[in-house]
Amino acid sequence: MSRPPRPLVVAALIGAVSALLGSGLAAAQEPSAGPSVTLIERGEAPRSTLRYDLAAMREAAMVMDMDMDMDMRMPEFGSQSQAMPRMRMRMAFRDLEVLPQDRLRSRFLLESTEVLARPGVDPMLLPLLQGALAEAGNPTGMSVIDNRGRSIEQTMDTRTMSPAMQQMMQGWQDAVEQLAAPLPEEAVGVGARWRVVQDIQANGVRMQQTSEYTLLERTPTHFRVQVSITQRAAPQRIEDPSLPPGTVVMLAALNGEGSGEATVPFASLVPTSTVQSRTTMRMETEGPDGRPTELMTMTLGMTAHIRPATPSRAP
Repeated sequence: MSRPPRPLVVAALIGAVSALLGSGLAAAQEPSAGPSVTLIERGEAPRSTLRYDLAAMREAAMVMDMDMDMDMRMPEFGSQSQAMPRMRMRMAFRDLEVLPQDRLRSRFLLESTEVLARPGVDPMLLPLLQGALAEAGNPTGMSVIDNRGRSIEQTMDTRTMSPAMQQMMQGWQDAVEQLAAPLPEEAVGVGARWRVVQDIQANGVRMQQTSEYTLLERTPTHFRVQVSITQRAAPQRIEDPSLPPGTVVMLAALNGEGSGEATVPFASLVPTSTVQSRTTMRMETEGPDGRPTELMTMTLGMTAHIRPATPSRAP
């Protein structure tokens, strides 16, 4: 059985990254409504509210490592499995400013992106993917969050990028948005559980994401949570600007599951976390007779690690 051409694999990987970039099953999101945060269990006494200390936050940096494996099944090529290069992204958070109503504004910057070899990876993929990512340069954006970690505003200028790279950077932008876990309004103790539900739009796909957090530990400086994440999408037409004009692609199904653990400082924008996820997408295209024909079934396994880094002195 022949293998898909490498440019096709690279294109699929860029789409996968934009769909999964982040600390969980983070998608390239355009929230249709704010997240719903519901307390499930209050946890043990003593209980108190969880709030980020915005005034104590300083400039910070982080490194995100992503390892992915992709299984693709296409009528033309059969079933193929491909280990992907490790992607290492270094991000900085600068120009922090506390605003009224317990909000924090910061500027975030993609300082560098590396594509690294790992066992089982086709060496020819490294320069192809690195070249594709080089187009992004070092984009910047602005973020506003409140002291419960809820995103108020996110902006980034990607007008000069290709549609595919715009999706990639939108995924990175929303990964930044999800660094601060949304916190419940109520006082909680160890063992508390809360659920965050949000309808989102990811790369032209409307879906619902549910994240359930369990508070494992709380100290004066940080808290530690376990998180499980699910994503579901109903059948729908994919509205994707990177598709060729006139192309009709339908999402037949999307199901994602993920879990992980994070240690989150009260006075920093950067957690330490590890999340594993697995997402399966089945896409169809309309044939000449107007009937759906299967185009691709893609299963993506991902492990993402986030850790703090020493802030750079560069402007």
